[in-house]
Amino acid sequence: MRKTKLFLACAATLSIMSFAVSASAGAQEAYQGDTYGTEAAYGGNTAEVRKANIYWRYKFKNGKVYKRLFDYDKNMWIGDWILCK
Repeated sequence: MRKTKLFLACAATLSIMSFAVSASAGAQEAYQGDTYGTEAAYGGNTAEVRKANIYWRYKFKNGKVYKRLFDYDKNMWIGDWILCK
Protein backbone atom coordinates (compact mmCIF):
# COMPACT_ATOMS: atom_id res chain seq x y z
CA MET A 1 0.00 0.00 0.00
CA ARG A 2 2.80 2.40 0.94
CA LYS A 3 4.73 1.65 -2.27
CA THR A 4 1.61 2.32 -4.32
CA LYS A 5 1.14 5.75 -2.70
CA LEU A 6 4.80 6.58 -3.27
CA PHE A 7 4.55 5.51 -6.91
CA LEU A 8 1.42 7.61 -7.47
CA ALA A 9 3.05 10.64 -5.83
CA CYS A 10 6.13 10.31 -8.04
CA ALA A 11 4.00 9.86 -11.16
CA ALA A 12 1.93 12.94 -10.32
CA THR A 13 5.05 15.02 -9.69
CA LEU A 14 6.63 13.96 -12.98
CA SER A 15 3.47 14.68 -14.95
CA ILE A 16 3.21 18.18 -13.41
CA MET A 17 6.87 18.85 -14.16
CA SER A 18 6.55 17.72 -17.78
CA PHE A 19 3.52 19.99 -18.23
CA ALA A 20 5.47 22.96 -16.82
CA VAL A 21 8.40 22.31 -19.19
CA SER A 22 6.16 22.05 -22.25
CA ALA A 23 4.29 25.22 -21.23
CA SER A 24 7.53 27.18 -20.88
CA ALA A 25 8.70 25.92 -24.29
CA GLY A 26 5.45 27.19 -25.82
CA ALA A 27 5.93 30.55 -24.14
CA GLN A 28 9.49 30.72 -25.49
CA GLU A 29 8.26 30.13 -29.05
CA ALA A 30 5.58 32.80 -28.68
CA TYR A 31 8.17 35.25 -27.35
CA GLN A 32 10.54 34.57 -30.24
CA GLY A 33 7.71 35.15 -32.70
CA ASP A 34 7.09 38.54 -31.06
CA THR A 35 10.77 39.42 -31.36
CA TYR A 36 10.69 38.97 -35.12
CA GLY A 37 7.72 41.31 -35.35
CA THR A 38 9.59 43.94 -33.33
CA GLU A 39 12.61 43.65 -35.64
CA ALA A 40 10.43 44.25 -38.67
CA ALA A 41 8.88 47.32 -37.04
CA TYR A 42 12.33 48.87 -36.54
CA GLY A 43 13.65 48.08 -40.00
CA GLY A 44 15.48 44.89 -39.03
CA ASN A 45 18.28 46.69 -37.16
CA THR A 46 19.61 44.65 -34.30
CA ALA A 47 22.18 45.48 -31.66
CA GLU A 48 24.78 43.01 -30.52
CA VAL A 49 25.96 43.42 -26.95
CA ARG A 50 29.58 42.45 -26.48
CA LYS A 51 32.14 42.72 -23.75
CA ALA A 52 34.52 45.62 -24.23
CA ASN A 53 37.92 44.53 -25.49
CA ILE A 54 39.89 46.51 -22.87
CA TYR A 55 42.94 45.06 -21.12
CA TRP A 56 45.89 46.22 -19.05
CA ARG A 57 49.22 46.85 -20.81
CA TYR A 58 52.43 46.83 -18.78
CA LYS A 59 55.82 48.47 -19.19
CA PHE A 60 59.08 48.41 -17.25
CA LYS A 61 60.87 51.72 -16.78
CA ASN A 62 63.83 52.33 -14.46
CA GLY A 63 63.21 49.02 -12.67
CA LYS A 64 59.55 49.87 -11.95
CA VAL A 65 56.40 48.36 -13.41
CA TYR A 66 53.65 50.59 -14.82
CA LYS A 67 50.23 49.63 -16.16
CA ARG A 68 47.69 51.37 -18.40
CA LEU A 69 44.38 50.34 -19.96
CA PHE A 70 44.25 49.85 -23.72
CA ASP A 71 41.07 49.55 -25.82
CA TYR A 72 41.80 47.08 -28.63
CA ASP A 73 38.52 47.81 -30.44
CA LYS A 74 39.25 51.54 -30.78
CA ASN A 75 43.05 51.17 -30.80
CA MET A 76 43.56 53.84 -28.13
CA TRP A 77 44.84 54.27 -24.60
CA ILE A 78 42.51 54.84 -21.65
CA GLY A 79 43.83 56.90 -18.75
CA ASP A 80 47.44 57.42 -17.69
CA TRP A 81 50.26 55.12 -16.69
CA ILE A 82 49.88 53.87 -13.10
CA LEU A 83 52.81 52.73 -10.96
CA CYS A 84 52.34 49.15 -9.77
CA LYS A 85 53.59 48.15 -6.34
